[in-house]
Amino acid sequence: MKLEKILSVSFVVGLVLRLLHWPGGSLLIILSLGLIAMSYFPFAVIFFRTPITKKQNVLFSVLSGFSFSFVPVGVMFKFQYWLGANNYLSLGAFFSIIVLVIAIVLRKKIESELALYYQNIIRRSIVLSLTAILLFLTPTALLIKINYWNDPQLAKLKQQHYLNPGNEEYKMQHDKYIMNRDSIENMQKP
Repeated sequence: MKLEKILSVSFVVGLVLRLLHWPGGSLLIILSLGLIAMSYFPFAVIFFRTPITKKQNVLFSVLSGFSFSFVPVGVMFKFQYWLGANNYLSLGAFFSIIVLVIAIVLRKKIESELALYYQNIIRRSIVLSLTAILLFLTPTALLIKINYWNDPQLAKLKQQHYLNPGNEEYKMQHDKYIMNRDSIENMQKP
């Protein structure tokens, strides 16, 4: 649970660094979300258990962890503007909602000893499904516009390139703009 919180905070720090255009933001986003996704599947049994009791539904924990691992991957793809982000987000939302419904049903049918275990899964299901739905509904073009708020021309070129990945003309315009901008910045340095 501590690892999950540390990696979540690292993701937020990476997001802030990226919005401020400081180095390391994208790397921190990829590392933190990638580690969360990789941790959910094999280590879900550890994440979902409670400190009071070690008792849990191991199969349900593993299936929940597998289901939850789609959301961080989708979030990472969305913030990196990689293709396939909405596929991961929709799968993550779908599976998280299924896990939520199953956890609610099982919580009502079980002994009180497992109530906290199911509560942990319900809490994660709600957060992950809402995150996935919110980002799924957010157009990537808007995220690009927000990220490049200080350079509207670059934002426009990145949007064109993202929306038309096979168009070499947009890629060349994008690359040429960045090279020109970088060369001007290098000439202005003392």
